[in-house]
Amino acid sequence: QQNKTASKEIGKIANRLKSERVDLPLGEFAAELDELGVTLTRRNNKVVPNFEASSLTPKDRGPVKEVIRQLVRIINKGESSGFDAHQLKKIIDNNVTWGKKESLSPEAAKLLKTFRTRIDDSLDEAFPDYNQANVVYKQTIEALDEVVAGVGTKINLDGPNVDKQLGISLRKLMSNV
Repeated sequence: QQNKTASKEIGKIANRLKSERVDLPLGEFAAELDELGVTLTRRNNKVVPNFEASSLTPKDRGPVKEVIRQLVRIINKGESSGFDAHQLKKIIDNNVTWGKKESLSPEAAKLLKTFRTRIDDSLDEAFPDYNQANVVYKQTIEALDEVVAGVGTKINLDGPNVDKQLGISLRKLMSNV
């Protein structure tokens, strides 16, 4: 419940940042794309990534393209808001895996996760209330991860019948098993 409350609080704060300007770490992201052999070319009003000389696998390209597409959408607006940066973080979160077996190559995962961390750092520095809400959210995630690790099984804490699954697992833990 605290995790859901903290998540909602972050969303409320992010909504208040629609008119607040924040700098996105574009230079570092572009340099890291370049290091991976991804070149960006401008066609009309679009920026198109070219993966021909890239070490990224075909399954990596979709998430990287989506982040670039959203980034260009933000840039084309003229300036980036705190809300835009928050949304970009969410897009990255939807394309990478945290604390589980990663579906992307290590290079692509590192690229996107590093970019997300830099975006979060920009938001945290510019908006202390956003930072505080993120700290609370992170603490709830860590607590939930510890519960799952202590039980020793993979339990979906958002799934149906989680109370029964946890109960069975905790009874096992307390028995001779």
